[in-house]
This record gives sequence, C-alpha cells and structure tokens, in this order.
Amino acid sequence: VTWVPETQGITVVLGNNQIGLQIGNNTAVVNGNVLSIVPPYIKNGRTMVPLRVIAEGFGAQVEWDPINYIVTITMP
Repeated sequence: VTWVPETQGITVVLGNNQIGLQIGNNTAVVNGNVLSIVPPYIKNGRTMVPLRVIAEGFGAQVEWDPINYIVTITMP
C-alpha cells in the first residue's frame, strides 16, 4: 500500500493486481478499469477505503450476512 500525500492517492498492489483510489473521488482504477465506488475518506487520522472494491479487485469473493452483520472474504 502506497500513500501519495500530494494527491491524497492510494495505490494497493498484490501480485499483478493494482488498485488506485483517491480521497473523495467516487471512481477507482482496478487493473486499468474505471469503477464507480463509494469514495475513500479520512476519519480521525485514518484512511477508510471500500473493502469490497479492494477484495474483489484482488479476485476474492465477498459475502455479506445482513442478519449477523458479518463480512466473509474468500480468496481463490
């Protein structure tokens, strides 16, 4: 994970996969493809990013259990 303070950009790399995000920007670049997202933001000095976008960008399956409020991420 790389933080670019000048642009408030975030680059996340795993193997050959790359995801680009920017604070307040409602698009992400996932392996060259532009996606609409809920934008990342900073809260109490921490950067909050959309977990589903990152997990699925790396090939994971994401499931949400609305009854128990549990997120399950499974990598292939």
